[in-house]
Amino acid sequence: MDVLRLANQVHDLLGKKQHYAALRALDELRNVHLREVSRYKIAELIERSVPATQKLIADAVMADLKTWLYRIREASQYLGEVAFYHTEKRRERMRNRIEKDERLSRFRLNSAIELVADETEELDVLNDEETETSITFAPLFECLHIHETLGQTEEFKQEYAMTRKKQKDLLIPTSVTLLDEEEADLRSLLESIAGFAIVERATMSKTNNFRAAVDVDELWESMCQSAIRLIENALPKVDDDEKLLRIKSLIAMFIQTMDNWNYSVTVWNTFVLSIFEQYAQLLKKRFSEDFQEIVSTDDYMPMQIQNLDEYDKVINVSWYTPEIDRSQLQ
Repeated sequence: MDVLRLANQVHDLLGKKQHYAALRALDELRNVHLREVSRYKIAELIERSVPATQKLIADAVMADLKTWLYRIREASQYLGEVAFYHTEKRRERMRNRIEKDERLSRFRLNSAIELVADETEELDVLNDEETETSITFAPLFECLHIHETLGQTEEFKQEYAMTRKKQKDLLIPTSVTLLDEEEADLRSLLESIAGFAIVERATMSKTNNFRAAVDVDELWESMCQSAIRLIENALPKVDDDEKLLRIKSLIAMFIQTMDNWNYSVTVWNTFVLSIFEQYAQLLKKRFSEDFQEIVSTDDYMPMQIQNLDEYDKVINVSWYTPEIDRSQLQ
């Protein structure tokens, strides 16, 4: 009997993870074949089992989606690392262009001129052979399509949004150190945020009205606030001006990368200015310490100058203003 064969086929397809095919077979069973045998008791039994089978299909596709989301979260840092790598490559290409044409020095990365000049470079951070990056959205598309078929699109949107919010919270550590070598802790944090945000932008572009821009921007702003707060708490322990400069450069890389994905980076630009102020204070402190050491160890003996070159060097590095014009010196 076609009814029993099709009923078994639904579960076979489900076992093979062919979720949409199973849903279509179930729809065919319900709307075509069951009507042909509606007078039999088995038709009533199968009809009653349809909602449960639909739920089985929805649960199965959601299980696959959650596995995909877990893998996406785990891959966020590497995706961010790849994005940083390509930003650095764009910087290099821009520097090369400026060497050939100094007029381009007026334009920054992500400006209209730079984007037009770089448009010949094919780049897809999500699928890049050079860095062996490949992120497919097929599980999301399948899950969305099945929930649309079941008339559960809004419920699915809400559940997906809640899941991504939870993943965002798991992405942010409780603390960050800036004293490790090569700023590995900070780099990991910024790369993870970048990767997460890039997936959100890609999801928006690959689906139709699935992810609301306001929800994506809210997640972005929340991550930014949390990251800046963590960095601010760790900054007072940094007393090396060169290390602080590397921290500032790393954040600048993050800013340029995310600006290219049309995320607001205003708070980060303001934050970088505060880091630069701390950098200036460290420079003043180091100069003061060096100057005090020089003064304390100076024997205050007259300095012998043998020629004008030595004279110029002394004048350039000191606060001495000679009373005699240089041209009058022999």
